[in-house]
Amino acid sequence: MKLILLLLFPMFPSLAFSHAAHVHGEAQLSAAIESNKARFEMEAPKEVFYGFEYAAKSKKEKSTVETVNADLQTKWSVWVDLGQVCKWEKAKLKSEDEEDGHANLVITVDVECPKPISKKISLQLSLPKLNKLKFSIIGENMQKAATFVSGKGSIDL
Repeated sequence: MKLILLLLFPMFPSLAFSHAAHVHGEAQLSAAIESNKARFEMEAPKEVFYGFEYAAKSKKEKSTVETVNADLQTKWSVWVDLGQVCKWEKAKLKSEDEEDGHANLVITVDVECPKPISKKISLQLSLPKLNKLKFSIIGENMQKAATFVSGKGSIDL
């Protein structure tokens, strides 16, 4: 997996896992596929996930962050359909706070399937504040990109 990532990202910098522009209501999802393994990385303003960007202060806000983080770490098998039952790792979450008060969340998750990932990827991301999802995929012999409204759509590989 690391070999394909190292080889493909320099050739297709627009599809590499780079920092997305900070636009409320929008997210960038990138995927790198190598045979039966893939890595997904999603970046969006924290507002897309929590409904706010600042550090949680109230008990309700802290509870929201805990609940949403738990979902973001474990619900990828529900949100991303690879056409087969796959083993999803627990996602890693990284907060990126900017000096101007804006804050992004970056989520990285790895998946391994019993067969090569080769037909279609369907998305059903249930994030109420998500209006537009830019989805980029690179693989051994392909690159694709699409934009979906509200995190729902599919792309043929």
